[in-house]
Amino acid sequence: VKSVQRKEQKQPYKSGIKPMKILVLHSFRQNAQIMRNKLGKIKSALTGVADLVFANAPLSYVPKGDVKDDTIKAFGDLPEVEHQRIWWNDPENKHVYEGLDVSLAFMDKLFETQGPFDGILGFSQGGCFGGILAAKAPCEHVNFHFYINISGFASRAPEHASLLEPNSIDMPSLHIWGTKDILVDPHRTQQLANAFKNPTIATHDGGHFVPNKWPANALRDFCLQQQAKLAQIDPSRRLDTAEKTLPAGFPVDSPPITDNFQLKLSTTLQKTPA
Repeated sequence: VKSVQRKEQKQPYKSGIKPMKILVLHSFRQNAQIMRNKLGKIKSALTGVADLVFANAPLSYVPKGDVKDDTIKAFGDLPEVEHQRIWWNDPENKHVYEGLDVSLAFMDKLFETQGPFDGILGFSQGGCFGGILAAKAPCEHVNFHFYINISGFASRAPEHASLLEPNSIDMPSLHIWGTKDILVDPHRTQQLANAFKNPTIATHDGGHFVPNKWPANALRDFCLQQQAKLAQIDPSRRLDTAEKTLPAGFPVDSPPITDNFQLKLSTTLQKTPA
């Protein structure tokens, strides 16, 4: 396990390699727009290194059980929650991930139509989902080279136990968590990291969703390493000598958000067994 803790310092773009493409997976009851708006520091750190594509989960959050009853008592009705997206729901915390099959089919379609993606960056539930995808890859159209987990956790679904055994996932990975996280115990994030061979670890002194405390330099350094490795495999990723400096007007914003999820959901539902 490689541990990274360092003072943040900005460094110029020097890679001379085409930017990678990283798929970003948001957390439970978030959406692509929220993640995009909050990751300004990370997008800036990865300028010229990687373009971020933000995916919306195909499922909307629907309160169930005691949560539904308490919500109705508090509001008199269920409020609009269409903007709250989830990769699955486990309303009774029984480790049964309702809707995961739909999200897996959605992800397969996303890789087929908008890939390839070089890596996945997942936060919280998105980090857990990314870990599942890494354990399964390559699978159908889903295939990628590295994984970045921010405050994610190991799946507790029994069917994933064999996929997440220690040192079972042979993929470069970076795992980031806050030492003051009270929503996802750092031990659970460490447990997911342990499923990977030679994981890189970076911590910060914040809580759960604090993007400004995420170690952007450690994240960029990890991505630069992956970018160099991919260029060795595929020399066409290298820029011509004249292009090795960041050109004027290089966009610092990410590509358009992956949206229109209702249409994609309709497609994926057709592929999902009843």
